[in-house]
Amino acid sequence: VMRGAGVEQADLDATLAVLESFRGAIVTAPTFCEKYAAALGVTQVELMTSVVSAVFANVTDAASPLKMYFDGTVPAGSTDFTADAAARARLATGLVAFFGEPLGCTEAGFPAFTGVRDQAALHAAMPITRADFDHFNAALLDVLAGAGVTAADVATVRGVLESFAPAIANTSPCDKYAALLGVTQEALMTTLVVDTFTRTVGTSLVRFFDGSGAGGGTDFTVAGSPQQAALVASLVAFFGAP
Repeated sequence: VMRGAGVEQADLDATLAVLESFRGAIVTAPTFCEKYAAALGVTQVELMTSVVSAVFANVTDAASPLKMYFDGTVPAGSTDFTADAAARARLATGLVAFFGEPLGCTEAGFPAFTGVRDQAALHAAMPITRADFDHFNAALLDVLAGAGVTAADVATVRGVLESFAPAIANTSPCDKYAALLGVTQEALMTTLVVDTFTRTVGTSLVRFFDGSGAGGGTDFTVAGSPQQAALVASLVAFFGAP
């Protein structure tokens, strides 16, 4: 209209700049899901299903350190998603909905997430280390990068994934093996200390614990004695702290 009315190009450019200044307040940027479903010419369900399927194939590969969490090995007796097609389909649908939610998948028909939202409770029986957590994230991010997702958007997704770290990733060997064995951390450390202590009996090290060393001392070798119990408790606390 302005050009047709004879407005000069310089003034048209100035007007365009004014109009563009309102873009951020008026135009809603597409979500990750909207952006890449449109770019790839697929539905949002198809987009997220393809991502989940590719990640599942990666983490259940024979060489993957995460396979044990999906094949029924850990926790013992859990569902083997690699062999049970129906269970695998339910898992895939749940993951599509779970990841689709923070990534802005809102098209009609996209599944709503109805699973367990407490990620700490959901993964409590899995001794997932930080390395395991990073491996899963790397698999997902590699799939996205391979599909043409920009580095900036990959970084955004990484931030979403990292938000789950405190609830999912066990940060210490004590966390990991207590969860793996299904015992408390105190019970785990007590077993280690008592077993180690028992192994010293009958060796040259026993003199440091039976009071026979230079200068004498307390005999900690009497099973069930208050002295032994106190030593065990002290060593559990000492080795458990770091």
